[in-house]
Amino acid sequence: MSRRRWLPLLAAAIVASGTAGLPVVAAGQVASATGTAQSARDAAEPADLKIANRSVFTMRASVFGSVPAERAEASADRIHELTGKGGPLQVPTRALPEGAVVLVDGKPVFRVLREDVDQEAGETVEEIAADAARTLQQALNEIREGQDARTLLPAVG
Repeated sequence: MSRRRWLPLLAAAIVASGTAGLPVVAAGQVASATGTAQSARDAAEPADLKIANRSVFTMRASVFGSVPAERAEASADRIHELTGKGGPLQVPTRALPEGAVVLVDGKPVFRVLREDVDQEAGETVEEIAADAARTLQQALNEIREGQDARTLLPAVG
């Protein structure tokens, strides 16, 4: 198999092992197995991913039964875990068939799905993912500065 053919498959498999590869259901279209359609819509309310008191991205889509609030919480947990490990904390994005993935140091932390963007307002997945990556990068830079300041303070005084 040529490199052109297996490289996208490998990338998809890597992403699938992290946060991708799960079926996507738009918010408001979640089937409620235990409650009414209204309770399903309420559970799928948009949720902000917040890091260092910054709103990084608003999640609107439910993924494989995970409502936006659960997606945001899981994403925040992954990001906090990576900040604890150190490293360069670089935040790129990569295109996916269903949207885009935002990575920290090459590890997927959350996806921006077509169902997450407000296309009627002119938003695109690429713009929203890029904005989210910039905001996350700024938040991670501030976290690192705060950690550096805490380690320097005992040496000063």
